[in-house]
Amino acid sequence: MRIHFHVDTVFHTFTTGTPYRGMLRELCLHRPQDSFVLSILKNTRHTPLFATWLESMTAANFEVVELPLSSRMVNLSTLLGHPLQLPVSDGADIYITADQELMPDKSVPRVIQVYDLSAINSPARSSLNWMGRRVRRIQARTHAQLDTHVVAISNFTNADLIRHDAAFEGRVTTSHIGIEDEWFRPAAPDADELIRRLGIPADYFCWWGAVSPRKNIDGIVRAYGLAKQQQVELPPFLIVGRVSQTGQRLFELADRLGVSDRIKVVEHQELAVLRNIVMRSQGVLFPSFYEGFGLPVVESLACGIPALASNIPALTEVSGGHAVLCEPESPDSILEGMRTLLKTTVNTVACREWTSQFTHAANARRYDQIIDTLT
Repeated sequence: MRIHFHVDTVFHTFTTGTPYRGMLRELCLHRPQDSFVLSILKNTRHTPLFATWLESMTAANFEVVELPLSSRMVNLSTLLGHPLQLPVSDGADIYITADQELMPDKSVPRVIQVYDLSAINSPARSSLNWMGRRVRRIQARTHAQLDTHVVAISNFTNADLIRHDAAFEGRVTTSHIGIEDEWFRPAAPDADELIRRLGIPADYFCWWGAVSPRKNIDGIVRAYGLAKQQQVELPPFLIVGRVSQTGQRLFELADRLGVSDRIKVVEHQELAVLRNIVMRSQGVLFPSFYEGFGLPVVESLACGIPALASNIPALTEVSGGHAVLCEPESPDSILEGMRTLLKTTVNTVACREWTSQFTHAANARRYDQIIDTLT
């Protein structure tokens, strides 16, 4: 069988793309008798993520095809109401895309993956600009009208799609995304030295990813402001990742509340270093307003670190009762959750057993079934 994957988007985002890159690596190994065509857009081949992923590939049953298109061309065509169609001229038996862009002709079964509908259901808090949000709305409408099969990364996203448009009923499969095996390993012997070099304090709460309004980092900062008013002792808060231009306001908020000294930011770290940072923390804070899955919650539980998560459907689904829950709209609730976190002892065995279901291999097996069913 010849399987075409359009994978461009997963080589431009570290956190969001990691589960798909891992699943694809496992799927190629799991189906050695099949050949895979992996298509990307112009210049994606030169991204660091693409080079790193190629080095990780041990299977040889794939080829990479660079399409003479840019992401700008793809988005503009969608905005104009004429989504680009990709002729499946390579004899593929099925076409799968990691996102919702670039549809082939109707000669083969088509599969898209949907992470969440945050750009549609929570536009004011979306990390996308106006054009990105509009593209998402058009894509959802287009796929609802086509016979596309959808893979949702959680039961919540599955139900959210059907709530958004009943035309998706019967065409959505849930396949939970996975985390890297690294999260199940012990901390490296030199972890403390690595953390010291980054100037990270001895005790801290942490969060990682790309800061956007949806992630509710402002809520955490407001909770620190309340803690200062109430003279509640909390460890500093460490952000690992990128703070976007719109996210810069959290520093202004921290200044106004007098807690700037409690907030520290370090840039994205490679996985081994990030895992060590998490394992040396007092807990992970993840009070998002909206999520399709919530990787950091699963990753922290996998390495035995307590997590504070929003009491929203996706996070309660993937945490399985092992996280401390809070109401994301309430800084008081977030503060109370942080205080609880400091007194929480994680049942490492139970958390390891729970999170062991969220692996790239398990995700690949579900894609394997989807491919066989549709072809």
